[in-house]
Amino acid sequence: MERVRNQMDAYNKVINKADLAYQDKVFDQAIDAYEEAKLIRPEEVYPVEMIRKIRQYMEDHAMVDLVSTPLIIKADSEQKFTFKAIEMRLRKNNYIIIKARKTGETEPKVYLNYGIDGQKSGGIVLRSIKSQETGDYMVRVSIQDRWYRLDNNWISVYSEGGEVEVSRMQISQGD
Repeated sequence: MERVRNQMDAYNKVINKADLAYQDKVFDQAIDAYEEAKLIRPEEVYPVEMIRKIRQYMEDHAMVDLVSTPLIIKADSEQKFTFKAIEMRLRKNNYIIIKARKTGETEPKVYLNYGIDGQKSGGIVLRSIKSQETGDYMVRVSIQDRWYRLDNNWISVYSEGGEVEVSRMQISQGD
């Protein structure tokens, strides 16, 4: 009885954290918290539904499609994708949405970089891609000042230490 109560307390605490992030439109943190809640109580449908709802929202609010057919990024190589710079007023709450998987046994470290023409403005380390099953990754890029302030017109994916298949990549607006 005590164990079940502690499990419910932990679940409720994580769900409250997830719901707050969702209300604040910090969707990457909301998904992480809902994923954590799924681990605590796998039989609950609410976290699964909220993750589905956020992913659908991101899909519906896609602004730029960078990859729509699967492509392989070889180990220790980079693939660059160009796009028309996004208007400043639309850069407020941008996310880069990626569907990717590792293709070999090693877990590659994946870096997303962005910039203007030939110059790099910034970058983000994506979590290691651990599975050969396609996974969804969401990166809140708008928290970086140089994404928001500059008229970036390219994003690149660099795979270190292993091969990655990217089947979808887009820039979405969170609100």
